[in-house]
Amino acid sequence: MGFILSQIFGGITLIAGVWSYFVNNRKTFFLLSIVSNIFSGLSFAVVGAFTAGINTFISITRSTLFYFLARYDKKPKWWIILIYAPIYLTVGIIFYNDYLDIIPMITPIIFTFSILFSNMQTMKKIMIFPNIMLIYYSLMNQVYTTSLRYAFHIIMLMTAIIKNYYTCKNNDKISEEQILEE
Repeated sequence: MGFILSQIFGGITLIAGVWSYFVNNRKTFFLLSIVSNIFSGLSFAVVGAFTAGINTFISITRSTLFYFLARYDKKPKWWIILIYAPIYLTVGIIFYNDYLDIIPMITPIIFTFSILFSNMQTMKKIMIFPNIMLIYYSLMNQVYTTSLRYAFHIIMLMTAIIKNYYTCKNNDKISEEQILEE
């Protein structure tokens, strides 16, 4: 029963995760992250991957904090990582089962670090590596639909980075052409 529930919850987290990449608003992005994290945490918890499940639920409070900061046009502060990092590590130590539990101990710290950058392109580049690690973790815990969420995140991150690169490159060419004309 846990396996089936994890796939259903993973499907919901996949939908919310996919949707989050089609919004251009930080507030909506954080709100969808909260929904996605709820079902991601459930998908891990029902198969007994408690470090990932609990740390994902803790990430909900972090995402909620970031949502409210964005809502009031406040920039996330660096002290947030100093609060959340020890919590993620403590949960990992308490619920440590095997070496795989190191992954859900460090990936939320990397995600928290990435969100602190106001430059969305930098944030997207940093988010690639923890998503790769979480694909492996999800597959090893047989949470297949959640691993699809992480794979989709990587595809969307790479697409956005490449698109931004070419957009900036084309804008630079236009600027150079305009300068030469003047």
